[in-house]
Amino acid sequence: MNPVSLFATLAGFSVMLGGCSAEPASNAGSSREQIGIYDSRAIAIAFVGGEVFRETMDAVRAEFDEATGI
Repeated sequence: MNPVSLFATLAGFSVMLGGCSAEPASNAGSSREQIGIYDSRAIAIAFVGGEVFRETMDAVRAEFDEATGI
């Protein structure tokens, strides 16, 4: 394993463990019920698999192919 991938792996695990050990916010004074949390990574993953992303990437790939002559 090269040093860069080792560092990236360790950094990823550190971030994951840091997020898991955080204390949840207290709802003691709130009457609002929390159903879920916002995770931008989940939104990004959902977007990448969608039709809008595919159309956008097709246009970018066509422009790239034209510019490079492929």
